[in-house]
Amino acid sequence: MEFVLRKLAQLGQSGAIRAVSLFLEEAQLYVERQNMVNILTRMRHFGIFPTFITNDPRTLPDEVFTLLDNLVAFMFRNEDELRQLAKSGLVDLKSIYALKHLESRQCIVVGNITSNYPIFIEVSPQAGVVMGGETRKLVN
Repeated sequence: MEFVLRKLAQLGQSGAIRAVSLFLEEAQLYVERQNMVNILTRMRHFGIFPTFITNDPRTLPDEVFTLLDNLVAFMFRNEDELRQLAKSGLVDLKSIYALKHLESRQCIVVGNITSNYPIFIEVSPQAGVVMGGETRKLVN
């Protein structure tokens, strides 16, 4: 992963790439804390735009939440997880605590993409797409 991050930074700095969306699912398992902070603070200036995906927001550094531009969050019931999400400052505590009552495929979206207004949406199922945190089976 370190090599990939270095290479992306080089390509972005040199102008060889215009923009890259970098999706990091459960990044805490394979990206060092300092590299997550670098991705957020330095690499965005080179056209690398990260999306952190996790089932446990407590495992990501606080900087991920204080520097994020957009938050998409599905149901969380754990008080510590809700407090961690609130560190983003994008949404008030009342809206954050509403996450406890969401149903399957419902989420809150807030940030630049919503002009900073929290919007609750329902995600439609897509044929042939594994959704809802489902794990693919190795053997059927």
